[in-house]
Amino acid sequence: MAQSVPFFLDGAKGKLFALYYPPESPVRGHVLHVPAFAEEMNRARRMVALQARAFAAQGYGVLVFDLFGTGDSEGDFGEASLSCWQQDLTVAGQWLMAQGAKTINVWGLRAGVLLALSVVATIGFPCGKLLCWQAVLDGKLFATQFLRLRAVAGMMGKTATEEKTSGLVARLSKGEAIEVAGYWLSPDLINPLMDLNATTLDLGKLNAIHLLELVPDPDKGLSPIYSQFAKGLEQRATSVVTTTVVGSPFWLTQDTVVVPDLCVATLASLA
Repeated sequence: MAQSVPFFLDGAKGKLFALYYPPESPVRGHVLHVPAFAEEMNRARRMVALQARAFAAQGYGVLVFDLFGTGDSEGDFGEASLSCWQQDLTVAGQWLMAQGAKTINVWGLRAGVLLALSVVATIGFPCGKLLCWQAVLDGKLFATQFLRLRAVAGMMGKTATEEKTSGLVARLSKGEAIEVAGYWLSPDLINPLMDLNATTLDLGKLNAIHLLELVPDPDKGLSPIYSQFAKGLEQRATSVVTTTVVGSPFWLTQDTVVVPDLCVATLASLA
């Protein structure tokens, strides 16, 4: 089993904690992981590690890193901005290029997919396939759902006052930072995130996109939002493959949940 090598990358605003999983020979390629947002990233670490080891065992060098202000990287979450994270992603990819990568397959989880998509047009390294785990496609919808955690806490009496999500959005738009579920959100992070929508981004530099969605049972088909996105990509002559895998949403659960079939399907997408 591949053993990860820990080190620090020089990111846009500070050092970024990273783990590199060296490929077992023969080398078949390289993969860069783009993490999920906030607590979703922490809850998904087990699955990310399992997938990274599976890639490495099949000859792929894998880089997993924490964005600025998250995990074991420098900085506080409230100091992060979307532009900083976009630069961090480019830095991570350039590090893989320095290790000999010719092209890099980008593997994103949840909002990490949207972050990856947002830099495809200007990314500083050649991108191969984009592997999407339960992709967030609409930044405004995702950010609104996250802000709702604070509104719900207020209704349950866990904060001093009840608040509406619309009011929180308005405060952010005026440049005020707010705290949600233990995370301070900077307007420089959330406001531009809310402006991102995968359907309007320039994806011309992508060779192929593979959308992988977890579903509760085998009779459940691909969600309409992913079906519509896939159709739009095909109309723009972008190669797209969709796969559903039965499993639980591991990025949401407090307990460690693994979905081995997702690892198998993801590995097959690079075969």
